[in-house]
Amino acid sequence: MTSALKLGLIGFVVGIAACATPSPSTAGLKPWDQATVTGLAQKLVPTSEAFWQAMRRQPGDTVGSGDAGDNVSLQSKSRTLTEMTQGLAGHLAKGDGYDKTVDMYKSMKELVDDILNDENFDEMIEPTTTAWANFFAVMKQIAPYYDAKGAGDIQP
Repeated sequence: MTSALKLGLIGFVVGIAACATPSPSTAGLKPWDQATVTGLAQKLVPTSEAFWQAMRRQPGDTVGSGDAGDNVSLQSKSRTLTEMTQGLAGHLAKGDGYDKTVDMYKSMKELVDDILNDENFDEMIEPTTTAWANFFAVMKQIAPYYDAKGAGDIQP
């Protein structure tokens, strides 16, 4: 057997073995259920919209005080979160599965982390805190389909 043929055969065997091994990106995930994940994503939309609207009504510092921008950061993030949930739900509804939506989820999760780490997050009051809790409850349900840790590394 020539060395080129041996290398080709080895490459073929390695390729077959790689295909038979579960993808590390999906290892440890909850088994994909398109209908369930789509339903959860569709629940994220109104809960993120409620959070955004509550953030818009959240009392902030007086304009001109130099501190008025503090609340604006969370308002902007909450609006972006709403847009991201709409995008994720839309793609899932048209049949896009894990492979086509995982990056959307990861971006959304990163924004959730940013919101949780925002210096003004702890200053939220009712009804904003309830709106956030409602959003986060659904986020925890969808997380295991995209993240092996679930929502374990993001805490409200």
